Amino acid sequence: KSTKQNTIYKSSAAGITQFLNGTSMTETLKEGTYLYEKASEQGLVADRPLLNKNGVVVKNKKDEIVYEKKFQVSTNKWKNLKELKKGRYITGITPYPVHATAEVQQWLNLRFKPEYAIMAAVDYGVENLASLKRAGYNIDGLNDAEKAKLIYLTHHLGLSDAIHFIKNNITEDKAKKLLTAQVGDESAKARSKTAGYVKAHRQWLIDYINRNIDLSNYFCHEKTARNIPENFDLINTIIKINEAI
Repeated sequence: KSTKQNTIYKSSAAGITQFLNGTSMTETLKEGTYLYEKASEQGLVADRPLLNKNGVVVKNKKDEIVYEKKFQVSTNKWKNLKELKKGRYITGITPYPVHATAEVQQWLNLRFKPEYAIMAAVDYGVENLASLKRAGYNIDGLNDAEKAKLIYLTHHLGLSDAIHFIKNNITEDKAKKLLTAQVGDESAKARSKTAGYVKAHRQWLIDYINRNIDLSNYFCHEKTARNIPENFDLINTIIKINEAI
């Protein structure tokens, strides 16, 4: 249990948008994202030679060096995403994994900086919508209010679990873990007593998203008296995007 002297975390989620360590570093090493641009400007991300398991530089058939994106974990020490996870630089719980260097810690701390957190969330959300579209869902037919709810759904669950949620095939065990993590063990048991964890988790998350993402609360009404997007219920949006499947 957490005390004033020792806080125990359930995951590595931290900052304004609650990005996991792995999510933050994945976005950092993905060319074209805001985090990638900022890390590159600060000299923390660069194209570095790909090394084989023996530490030898890999070359292609033309005898040219193969490069990959790496993060500078300390002076003259660079790691790709797989190495960052395997070496436990980012794998673990908040505040920091065992082997997180000062450079890694300082970078992950930027999750608490508004501009970094918001821009990273935008990149992540846009990419998740694109991934849903590639999976065959009718994203182009949605208005901004509907897209905002799907963006949060994928942010909250992660893309893989969000797709399972859309398909309504999350397992009972998975739903129990997800619901318990959000509302606690006692509340999760009470909510699931009648219909089970799958329905309880689904209803909780749908209600949560509908309640908290009501775009009418954020419009400048004097400037948007016309063409205000209709604020559809999340379940209606899920039905709508499934029409193309």
